[in-house]
Amino acid sequence: MTYTAHTDTTGRLSDTGWHVITAIAAVAGVLAAAIGAFIGYGADQGTVSLFAWTWSVADLHELWAPLLMLGGGFVAAISMGWESIRDWGGETSRLIVAMELIVALAGVAALVFGVALLF
Repeated sequence: MTYTAHTDTTGRLSDTGWHVITAIAAVAGVLAAAIGAFIGYGADQGTVSLFAWTWSVADLHELWAPLLMLGGGFVAAISMGWESIRDWGGETSRLIVAMELIVALAGVAALVFGVALLF
């Protein structure tokens, strides 16, 4: 009788799965931070449109801009920072790691500008 050992892989997410999850989170974070930056630093008479909805920037509460920038910057910085740390020691191209670091730094910049908008 032979015994074959099988590794338990059902409870773990593959590397490709982690790449997809962090990329989606980073894109969502960058979009949220960009919308917050447009609301906070855009013209007062501008409008924000999302699909069929349109809002006047003057009609939005003053906390929307910094909170979108803080939330989006945090999500982008954490997700791409974590991904760049994971990829740094592996066989991932240095160009991809550099792009991940750039997105993470953009998230940190959104955090800083979001805090500046609060005060």
